[in-house]
Amino acid sequence: MSVVGGQCSILIPVHGEAELALQCLQSIAACEDAAGAQVIVIDDASPASDRERLDGFDGQAEIIHRATRGGFAAAVLTGLKASSKERPFVAILNSDVEVEPGWLSHLVEALDANAQLGAVAPCVLDQATPPRIDSAGLAYTLCGWSFRRGHGRAMEAQWKEPARVFGVTGTAALLRRRALDDIGRPFPEDFDGYYEDVTLSFRLQERNWQCMYVPTSVVHHRGSATYAKIPKRKSYCVSRNLEFVFWTHIPSRFMLGALPRHVFFLLAHAGQALLRGSLIAHCRGKLHALRGIGRIRSARRQRQSEASFLADRRATTSLRSSVAWILGAKSQSE
Repeated sequence: MSVVGGQCSILIPVHGEAELALQCLQSIAACEDAAGAQVIVIDDASPASDRERLDGFDGQAEIIHRATRGGFAAAVLTGLKASSKERPFVAILNSDVEVEPGWLSHLVEALDANAQLGAVAPCVLDQATPPRIDSAGLAYTLCGWSFRRGHGRAMEAQWKEPARVFGVTGTAALLRRRALDDIGRPFPEDFDGYYEDVTLSFRLQERNWQCMYVPTSVVHHRGSATYAKIPKRKSYCVSRNLEFVFWTHIPSRFMLGALPRHVFFLLAHAGQALLRGSLIAHCRGKLHALRGIGRIRSARRQRQSEASFLADRRATTSLRSSVAWILGAKSQSE
């Protein structure tokens, strides 16, 4: 058993495309540093043929079958509940990724080297167009738009350096379990697979946990090969979830400056949905968010209460530092 692998639980949500999940598992098995890791495949109500194929993975991973499809976020939460609390690190991987040898040890080393880090992001390469970058961590802007750092860029020198970032993507990340325990539920269960990673990253920052991009850890991603196959469902979820995130997490003192940017972004986003033929789904998402105003208020009150707790613990300096990162100012310039 690898010392590194023995410290980690690896969660792999799956909906259909069992063969891709098998390739992901095979790439993990080929990594000596991942030996002894607790690998959990969460079947999110896949079609019958895929469920049978997933059962054949028994021995390579623990298999959990969900009775109804809840989306990527719900599947991750199911895996978290089943994971060993004795292991200090939790990795989340899309089922359509393949990892390179050393990916896990480099991430664990980064967390071990800095106690303030709550999560680390590997260098995710686009498998279809290597060596193009799929993501180098997550960024967030004041208008409410989240994006993958470096997406579509060539693997140039700037992307080969570690960097502090706003957050980690749901594609591939390693989280410190103590940080997860600190923030409570990392994201809403009904977020499907969109903006759940943004919520996680906000909650980490708000509790003074930092996030880091680790370029020596490399993962290859097929890109939307599983969960993002239904464009209108994606449009609906993104439209709804980004509103929940914006109105819950943007600090009150920045809201006045954020609002005009957010309105401009919403108009541009609606125009994009129109061109893609998903405007109705987009508008349904906005209406759902509007009906959830009570939920937003409740979440915002909880967040403000937590901020007060941090202030009582004399953490105001680090909290202000976190806000700067939350607004994405440095993430965009890197």
